[in-house]
Amino acid sequence: MRFTPNRPGACDSWSQSVPCNVPPVAVEERSQTFHFLLLAHQTPGGQVLEEDRTDQHNRPPGKDSMAPLFRGSVASWDIFLPGRRDESRFRYLGEQQIDGRKAFVAAFAQIPGAVRVPGTITTAGRDVPMLLQGIVWIDEESDQILQLRTDLLAPRPEIRLLTQTALIHFGPVRISQFDMTMWLPHQVDAHSEAHGEDIHEQHTFSKVHMFHATARIVAYPAM
Repeated sequence: MRFTPNRPGACDSWSQSVPCNVPPVAVEERSQTFHFLLLAHQTPGGQVLEEDRTDQHNRPPGKDSMAPLFRGSVASWDIFLPGRRDESRFRYLGEQQIDGRKAFVAAFAQIPGAVRVPGTITTAGRDVPMLLQGIVWIDEESDQILQLRTDLLAPRPEIRLLTQTALIHFGPVRISQFDMTMWLPHQVDAHSEAHGEDIHEQHTFSKVHMFHATARIVAYPAM
């Protein structure tokens, strides 16, 4: 299998549906657009991918009910990197057609105590570790991930989080300024049951750019 980490910037458009209390069948829907960055950091435990969002005025999203709740989904594929595969158990499930393409299907579950840099859920000012299980669909011809589903390995009752599911769709994305094509997430459908509510979000990504920087050290003559 080939999994190549990419670190682009993108526009993240999302919509959220939250059931309202009155009437019981009502659903509140809202949509916003953000600038989205996927940043790579090197830590003692290995490389960590971090999501960063700002609004269209480059301000961090607020903490009110309009802010997106789901983070980290588009970097979930890094658990398949060679240096991290020993942190999960895998089982081959068979083959399936995804968007007209033949795909190998495999299940995975992270191993408690073996994950060096687990994901976290931030709530009430504290970070709660989050382990994942799920299913991955891998293109039989290109070895690229076509689709990835992640679920909590276990509920987190201490923060009233019962379930959290993300279905991540991947595809080719053209990076025009570098004349290259990358395989990246283009949509995330997420659902959670938390604090007695069902919350649905859909994130779509577009207008992808890649940023790079160079540095030069200049030595001044000794005085």
